[in-house]
Amino acid sequence: MRQDPEGPEEPAPPETPEEPGTPEEPGTPEEPETPEEPGAPEEPGSGAIVSPDGSCGGTYSLTCVGSGFGDCCSANGYCGTGGEYCNAGCQAEFSNCENATLTPDGSCGGEAGYTCAGSAFGDCCSPFGFCGGSEEHCNAGCQTDFGNCEAPDMTPDGTCGGEAGYQCEGSGFGDCCSSSGYCGDTPGHCIVGCQSDFGVCTTPPEEPSV
Repeated sequence: MRQDPEGPEEPAPPETPEEPGTPEEPGTPEEPETPEEPGAPEEPGSGAIVSPDGSCGGTYSLTCVGSGFGDCCSANGYCGTGGEYCNAGCQAEFSNCENATLTPDGSCGGEAGYTCAGSAFGDCCSPFGFCGGSEEHCNAGCQTDFGNCEAPDMTPDGTCGGEAGYQCEGSGFGDCCSSSGYCGDTPGHCIVGCQSDFGVCTTPPEEPSV
């Protein structure tokens, strides 16, 4: 009996391709570090600069307190101790603006707290509490809270006061400065019109009562 030839083998079915895997999710990128906020700049030190020249306030905020020119800073920006410095317009930020009372009798400091600056007795307050314009009043021990502590120059020629501001006391021309601007020791120099800022002045004697 005749056998049929074997037919060709059926081709194998194609392999089913594997499904691609789910791609891995990329990692979450790290957030950059937030830079720290810079700290606030340090404020400059609060130490005040004492006036070296008698001016106050201004660009450098110079203070009068502790200077040799007086503890009050006037509205115009100058140090001093008289009412014109310490009263209306006094700049409290750069000074002690306590009302200063001009001396009525030549005494200064103490309990009354009288100031010499601008008085007829001399601008300097001595360590003993008296106003005057001599080196004894204006140099060592001069009380800066109650006057100006700069002694005028000693006269080289017998003139006094004026623009040069020469001092008679202790000179060889006489201790009193007359109203005309000359040193001497006569009543004309030492009594009427005598300039106490530039020398010693004598109080005229009281006339005897009748």
